[in-house]
Amino acid sequence: MSLEIREVKTRKDLKKFIHLPFHLYKNDPYWTPPLLRDEYAFYNPERNRRLRNNPHLMLLASKDRKLSGRILGLINNKANSLKDQKYARWTFLDCVDDENTVHSLLEQIERWGKEKEMIFAVGPRGFSDQEPQGAIVEGFEERAAIGTHYNKPYMINHITNFGYKKDVDWISYKMDVPESLPEIYQSILKETLEKTNLTHMSFTKKSELKPLIVPIFRLFNETYKELYSFAPIGENQMKNLAKKYMPILDPRFVQVVKDKDRIVAFAIVMPDLTAGLKKANGHLYPFGFIHILRAKKRTKVLQFLLVGIHKDYRSQGIFTLFAEYLKKIIHEAGMEWIDSHLELEDNWAIRKWMERLGGKVYRRHRAYIKAI
Repeated sequence: MSLEIREVKTRKDLKKFIHLPFHLYKNDPYWTPPLLRDEYAFYNPERNRRLRNNPHLMLLASKDRKLSGRILGLINNKANSLKDQKYARWTFLDCVDDENTVHSLLEQIERWGKEKEMIFAVGPRGFSDQEPQGAIVEGFEERAAIGTHYNKPYMINHITNFGYKKDVDWISYKMDVPESLPEIYQSILKETLEKTNLTHMSFTKKSELKPLIVPIFRLFNETYKELYSFAPIGENQMKNLAKKYMPILDPRFVQVVKDKDRIVAFAIVMPDLTAGLKKANGHLYPFGFIHILRAKKRTKVLQFLLVGIHKDYRSQGIFTLFAEYLKKIIHEAGMEWIDSHLELEDNWAIRKWMERLGGKVYRRHRAYIKAI
């Protein structure tokens, strides 16, 4: 059997690269298709500054002349410099169940990384944690959340059989919506309201959010800077992310906390859209947007996207402000449970809050590392 690995250089190859998961996971009930317009934008250096400004390598694999896999290798120069690392990252590794295909793609990325004087290969990891990261190692029986990697169990065996070891895990919690906050939270909330001058802001219109987008992302850079895999985002990327997510955000589920005129915390939560994305199958038109809007109205699941609290305010009970307000809105909206999205396994500042609210780990993603 012949195996060919080739670099993506033509528009025809790019189309094959982007559409491969749509063929590979066509009948898989747990895969959530991305929007094709977002995929083409991501792989366009004119529209993706990080792709334009950093070394990257896109590869396709063909087995007996039939497409069998893909991978993106990349080097985030800024992140490597900030963290004093020499990491070649790989991501979007999607393959048929063939160890030779997986190993050959990884081998090419490792060789490329070594030529660029990198010392380690890590993945799945994109340019930043605003992109999917980590392969699923637990929780295969649930539909993939928006903005996360998807893979079948066989992929883990192929990766580890090629010498990769665990680097870090992200975990996802599932929480039922409580009728009331635990007593310890109620006590903390009471003290927060009585002893601080913090102001809680909620919203009903997207127009109310627009002037706060850049300040929120600036705080995002500040609060996430010490976390694994974080790379700060510039103001152009802030605006691009706002443009991408604003159409599907429900302003009721966005919260901000201020100390006078200064934003010190934010929480961005959204209805689960995966059922709509599944039906849209990558296309907004002619009917995809209708499926997504219907899913937004009908879902019983709420999904965390981002939560950030300035380090100087993390002991002031702000999470209880978020929880109390969110509990009320969730019940009004008829939601039944909450998905925490991905949380770093060692981020106990967040994990303890989730577990006190009855959260149970139901999925685990893992990034792997290997010396090259």
